[in-house]
Amino acid sequence: MTGNRSGIETVERMVAAYNAAAAAGLNAEEAAARTLRVFDEFYAPDVRWVEAPTPFFPTGRSGSRAELDAAVRGVSARLGERRYTLLDAFAAADRVAAEYLWEATYREDGRRLRIRLVTLYRLRDGRFAELHEYPCVESPPSA
Repeated sequence: MTGNRSGIETVERMVAAYNAAAAAGLNAEEAAARTLRVFDEFYAPDVRWVEAPTPFFPTGRSGSRAELDAAVRGVSARLGERRYTLLDAFAAADRVAAEYLWEATYREDGRRLRIRLVTLYRLRDGRFAELHEYPCVESPPSA
């Protein structure tokens, strides 16, 4: 991992906080509440979010913090334990690019979901002001 160390450290701290918040055994409401507290810490209140198309959302998604919060609630309702593994990151000035493996377990039947994900961030005052996510689903969304 190379580049602007403070931006990379922000990503590393966010991943650790997210993984702690999305632990196994939480009900959907508590998982969402804990994840939203992580967002409060790491995302600017006026954050802008863009997610590329996936099998789940063929036209992609985008919006403000409100849309991110709604996405968290939807994910928390469907998926139990969730975990990011940071694979690589680099930064320059106020930009950070990070590659992750994101894994989750479906609440309904215990199936596993794996998504490789690249996120491009722009930081402002130590928080994420903009993020563009490019997910690649490794396992099918349904059996």
